[in-house]
Amino acid sequence: KGSHFLKLIELNAGREKFDQFLKKYFNEYAFKSISTEAFLVYLDSNLIKGDTILRKKLNIDAWVYGPGIPANCPRAGQERFMKVDDQRDYFLNDTPANKLATKDWTTHEWLQFLRNMPPALSVRQMKQLDDAFHFTKTGNSEIADIWFIMSVRAKYTTAFPAMELFLSSVGRRKFIEPLYGEMMKTPEGSAMAKRSEEHTSEL
Repeated sequence: KGSHFLKLIELNAGREKFDQFLKKYFNEYAFKSISTEAFLVYLDSNLIKGDTILRKKLNIDAWVYGPGIPANCPRAGQERFMKVDDQRDYFLNDTPANKLATKDWTTHEWLQFLRNMPPALSVRQMKQLDDAFHFTKTGNSEIADIWFIMSVRAKYTTAFPAMELFLSSVGRRKFIEPLYGEMMKTPEGSAMAKRSEEHTSEL
């Protein structure tokens, strides 16, 4: 939510003005903490500066004090996601993974690509994706979580050692709960889940 709020400020204030604000803020508050209320005063004094139109566009109270994500949250361009969907379709229709147009994709685009794959790919398809994009070795937990769920479904055993390490080193429930849930659907997955739990409890 905080990341989206900062992006909203950048989009509405302009990159140049926002960069100047950030530079001033970091210079003044390096190695210091600041309360939410103090930050809002600082934001008002150093960026908004009485600009009522900008203040209205930001809807600060909804972002800072309201529940959930406000309606003015910046949204990723649907055109980019449509292009991602096209590349997935090309892959599923036998275009080699290393021929897909994925240059400069963001994490969100990779997540869009993987999340909408069929329930279970073949081992051949998984290997081709892994050879091209090195998902098994990714350091991005969001991507790794989806990839390992896909690996369990496809019985892509190449990813299993990295998956066990992932489970023992990542403590966030949002990652481990869906992955454990998928593993418990098969005998081999259940055994791996049990080993991971035992290893984690020993640490």
